[in-house]
Amino acid sequence: MKRFFFSSLVMVALLALTTSTVFAGTALSLLEVRNDDGVPTFVFRVNGTFTNGELHNQGYVLVSGEGQYALHCAVQDETTVVCHTSKKAAGHRVMVHFGGSDFWTVVPEERPVAPKPAPVPAPIFNMA
Repeated sequence: MKRFFFSSLVMVALLALTTSTVFAGTALSLLEVRNDDGVPTFVFRVNGTFTNGELHNQGYVLVSGEGQYALHCAVQDETTVVCHTSKKAAGHRVMVHFGGSDFWTVVPEERPVAPKPAPVPAPIFNMA
């Protein structure tokens, strides 16, 4: 009986050592990289859920020859997360770390958004 109990205890201990917690959310793919109004934006397809800490504190962007910048993210819908980083990443090759995955890409130069057209005055009808 003592041998069975000891063997069972060892098996449970080994099982506990080999199992680990699964990362709550994972980034499956980088869908889009854009730079509208000088704000580098990364759109990810994700699986699972992310805590606020994971969205705001764990991602980063490594800019080739420039340094490391924080990645600030928000959930757009259940499968999409949108992240922004420093304007200094514009026009560089970067490595983006988010959701336990690394993605290599190029951030385009700033693309200015066209200004809104001026309002057209309504026609005035003279009923004289």
